[in-house]
Amino acid sequence: MNKKLTMNAHKVSLTLTTDGEATLKGLPFQAGETVEVIVLEKSARSRLFLFDFRSRLFKRS
Repeated sequence: MNKKLTMNAHKVSLTLTTDGEATLKGLPFQAGETVEVIVLEKSARSRLFLFDFRSRLFKRS
């Protein structure tokens, strides 16, 4: 059996207005669907890492 696993990712950026709480609105999912949520702090260091990763990934030979 050779099944292809597909994952649709949706990036959402937000600023917390209450400590420890985040509300996501406008997601393209229906009530009852199960989703996985990963929360990453957006810091200068993470932006630099992402830039470095992208530049290496798409580096032209």
